Amino acid sequence: MAVDEKPKKIEDVNVFAITSMFSILAYLWMFFVLTIWTPEEVTFIEAIITLGLTGALVGLAYIADTCRQRSRKQSGIAPDSDEEEGETEDDILVQKMAKSALRRVAINKGESFVLECVTSAKITEPEMLELREELTENFKKTLKVDSLEGVDMGMLLTAL
Repeated sequence: MAVDEKPKKIEDVNVFAITSMFSILAYLWMFFVLTIWTPEEVTFIEAIITLGLTGALVGLAYIADTCRQRSRKQSGIAPDSDEEEGETEDDILVQKMAKSALRRVAINKGESFVLECVTSAKITEPEMLELREELTENFKKTLKVDSLEGVDMGMLLTAL
């Protein structure tokens, strides 16, 4: 398949803006060269100017990209950290949806209810057991763990 099913996103808007601006400039330049300056022909000077503008495009895009990488490095953001960990956009979406579900229950019934429901062994009602299972799964997805064993109350609170 030619087009991937996952949505694409522009990671660096500055580089995109520079290339977009130069794209428009290129059409205007060609119109000016072929209709106004020397109609119907391209001179050596026009070719040199065009080559210089191409170099300017590459140079400015490179500078914008390296500035972005430098600022990410200084702020402590690892480049493409999600991809290095093997985390896909789908994984991130599942985690956000799980966290949203936990927040909804916490808003409706209170954080203490959610924490007690997950940690209490005294629950026996089928409806509460089902809710506990759902909350536990959402906590595991949010915290990216296979089990809540060893997860303390502080970690559960931060997941809310």
